[in-house]
Amino acid sequence: LTRIWVPQHKNYIKIMQKFLLNRQLLNIY
Repeated sequence: LTRIWVPQHKNYIKIMQKFLLNRQLLNIY
């Protein structure tokens, strides 16, 4: 379970970073 979860967690972090960046850009506008 952990082996499968680790790559998903990395993708989750990337997605969250993009999401936070998008929120920051929207907040600027």
